[in-house]
Amino acid sequence: MHHTYFDRFANTSGLFQKIPATTKLYTSFALLIAIVTLPLNNIKASIPYFILCISLFAVSNLPWLYLIKRLIVILPFIIIAGIGIIGDILSERFTTLIMKTSAAAIILIVLTSTTAFPELLKALHKIKVPSVFIAILAFLYRFIFILSDERESLQIAIKSRTFCRKIKLAWKTTGWQIGTLFLRSSERADRIYNAMLARGFDGEIHTSTQPSAKTWVIQTSVSIGIIIIIRLIIWLEFKC
Repeated sequence: MHHTYFDRFANTSGLFQKIPATTKLYTSFALLIAIVTLPLNNIKASIPYFILCISLFAVSNLPWLYLIKRLIVILPFIIIAGIGIIGDILSERFTTLIMKTSAAAIILIVLTSTTAFPELLKALHKIKVPSVFIAILAFLYRFIFILSDERESLQIAIKSRTFCRKIKLAWKTTGWQIGTLFLRSSERADRIYNAMLARGFDGEIHTSTQPSAKTWVIQTSVSIGIIIIIRLIIWLEFKC
């Protein structure tokens, strides 16, 4: 079975890939806060952030088609939400909303594409994200491909045994497929959980690597610097 990993560019030769995961996480959160707090009636303030996000994507050495495909999926929902909130699609507020949301989406795409998922989970653990949430993400990433294989196997079995193309039978077959996939997933989850308990799992995701003092100094300095810049920008915007 062929699977597409969203972090498959984490080991490429881009500039953003060389930055520690925790630093990237702090920087991404800070940029998201800066973008979200921008006023909708000031498009000039959103343009520098949009250019910055595009620049981060460019230095990450990611394919532009990769970005376009993901934005195409997101933009229809953004446009529908913008029409419901603002109404006038030709207004400056609507354009600013599209630009802000696209910039935030680009930041998240860069973060998840340039960071190996295990490293991202370690970074979340370092910033004290609840262990239950991290465990759910880890299991989701590891076993969603297994569920995809199960679904494809069921689909192949259905196609090889189904000769009638009636709509009623198709709905019945789809319902059977969903039920079978749910039962198999539940049984597999029980087996995996029992195996984990037998090996001493206590609900905590333990990591063997610890960041060096130099890394923590760099991460803290970058985070504080970004926060100061964000506060200064917001203060200048309200002052003006």
